[in-house]
Parts: sequence; structure tokens; C-alpha cells
Amino acid sequence: MDKKIKIALLVVIVIAIAAIAYGGISANEPSSKKTLNATNNLTEAMEIASEQDKDVFLVFTSDTCQWCNKLNKETLSDEKVMSRLDKEYVTAIVNIDEQPEIARSFNAVATPVMIFLDNNGTEKERLNGFYGPNELLEYM
Repeated sequence: MDKKIKIALLVVIVIAIAAIAYGGISANEPSSKKTLNATNNLTEAMEIASEQDKDVFLVFTSDTCQWCNKLNKETLSDEKVMSRLDKEYVTAIVNIDEQPEIARSFNAVATPVMIFLDNNGTEKERLNGFYGPNELLEYM
């Protein structure tokens, strides 16, 4: 094989690997998976809940919380949980590292914490720690 062809082929391979690694090209099929409709703005969530006459599902997470990651991957991405949340609640997911004043106002120290609020902001139920999809659905 000619040296120029080998170099060109090598360049194409390197570019393709870089594009896949940095998300420019997806090696997998495009995802049509539904995602949870949520905001990180509690004030906005409360306004929407009031307008739509829904309760608020408030989740406190943190950057270093492994249980929070598990909650996001297993519970909050579950089809039944997402459907129920979207139908009955306005969801707000607040990172306590980014919004510590809101976390303090709800006494959310350890994460994850899930709080069910009415649309006036009154706490109805509090769940501390990880809950699987079926466990969470029991509380909803």
C-alpha cells in the first residue's frame, strides 16, 4: 500500500475515533428514551404547580452522592415513575452544592432527599435516601 494512502487512512481512523469519543458521532442507535420533565429552579416549579394545580416533587442531590446517581439512573428514569411524576407533579431537582440556601431552608443535609410539597410549598412527605422505582411509586 502506498505510504500516502496509509497516512490518509490513519488520519481518517484517528478522526473517527476522536469524533466518537467526544460525541460528534454516536456509535449507538439514536435514543428515543423519554427523560424526566424537571427543572432546577424551585421558584419556577412552584409557579407552574400553582398554575396547573399540581403538587411539587422536590429532589435534593449533590455532586459527590453515589446514591443520587443511582436514584437518577434507576428510579427517576423508570418509565412508570416518570409518567406518574409528569402527570401528577411538577418536579424540581436541586443540587445542594449549587443552591445551598434552598437546601438549608428544607433542612436537606444528606442526599438524596425527596420531598413532596403541595402547591403552596407545605411539606407533605419526606423520603431520605435511595428508593427504588416500586418503593417510590408507593409514596406517590
